[in-house]
Amino acid sequence: MLGEYFYNKTIRQSVAIFGTLFNQLQFRTVVGGQIKDIQRVPINYGPRERILARIDEEEKLEDRKIAIKLPRLSFEIDDISYDQTRQLNRLNKCVVQSDNGTTYSVIKEGVPFNLDFTLYIYARRQDEGLQILEQILPYFTPDYTVTAKNLDGSGIKTDIPITRTGISMPDEYEGDFQNVRDILIWTV
Repeated sequence: MLGEYFYNKTIRQSVAIFGTLFNQLQFRTVVGGQIKDIQRVPINYGPRERILARIDEEEKLEDRKIAIKLPRLSFEIDDISYDQTRQLNRLNKCVVQSDNGTTYSVIKEGVPFNLDFTLYIYARRQDEGLQILEQILPYFTPDYTVTAKNLDGSGIKTDIPITRTGISMPDEYEGDFQNVRDILIWTV
């Protein structure tokens, strides 16, 4: 259609980088001033509605061994948009020598796109959600920059700024008034 085939895995790598930022978060259960339990917060890629549907199914399951664990995180891509302000000359090329030194590859200048992610924090208790949120916020003032090596084998490293644009902390309750499920959801 538009020329020769290429696939640099940049969007895939960006999703992996974003998820990796949050995969070591923990929450603590404190009883009587003593730490009772420390647990890692699970994270997965997927829309908020999917997680809420899974939590809704949990209440109908008889086997609680396969129940979804809260608190948890999920994230998804909301938008991919071209960023004209970061566009460099499209004629720029980088020539990279192979490891054995016998062949060369030509890498064309990249096209800048912004990927808008949304991170969701799900918790049954407000304290659990706030513990998670407070582990995230100090790093985004409002940017956090990650340096990533391109997956094309060129060895070129790229700085990727991740910008927090806002936080929504409504206490959302799922279900009707009689059967309210207390699931607090923060959107970062």
